[in-house]
Amino acid sequence: MIKQPIFYRPLTIMMCFFTFQQLSGVFVLVVYSVKFSVAAGITVDPFLFTVILGVSRVMGTIVIGALLDVLGRRLPTIIGGLGMGVSLFGIVICMWNPCSMTKWIAAFLIFFYVFASTISFLVIPFAMIAEIYPQKMRGFASGITVSYAYILCFLSIKLYPTLVSIIGSDYICLMYGSIAFLGVIFVYNFLPETSKKTLQEIEELFTKK
Repeated sequence: MIKQPIFYRPLTIMMCFFTFQQLSGVFVLVVYSVKFSVAAGITVDPFLFTVILGVSRVMGTIVIGALLDVLGRRLPTIIGGLGMGVSLFGIVICMWNPCSMTKWIAAFLIFFYVFASTISFLVIPFAMIAEIYPQKMRGFASGITVSYAYILCFLSIKLYPTLVSIIGSDYICLMYGSIAFLGVIFVYNFLPETSKKTLQEIEELFTKK
């Protein structure tokens, strides 16, 4: 079955999807939220701000949990990915133009980024693992995919301090934002909609030429 398109096509799609997830900073920003808020010039207590970001993630989880079956998988990912890219580019503008107003704008944009990432690139790839793979190979394919995702997660988190020292937080935001926009293009062109489809219908999507 490894040689069949119903296995390697969804595996390729999901590994690309998780690549965009990890390289758009969805886990890095949470792990380094204290350092990131200081670099963005936010005057709110950084540890309190971390708690606020946690609230934002909880809100996003509740929203996507309620709307996932209504909106499907593609639309929330596209909307959330665009929100992530816009937020990160806006944070860069605030970093380049520091003042009392831009500090608060940057704080809101980070909050919005966490919310947008939760309703899109953070949650949906994991939700689709149980839907996109054929039943006979689901455990094997899911293991490969999740292992790959967390290897990337480890590397992105460990490399962040080095990247900050080399290119700075502003250019890291530009990089993450650009990857988020590229992820939206990928989802629009390649990610199939699995909502309200049977397993047989999903398998047929990958057997077509």
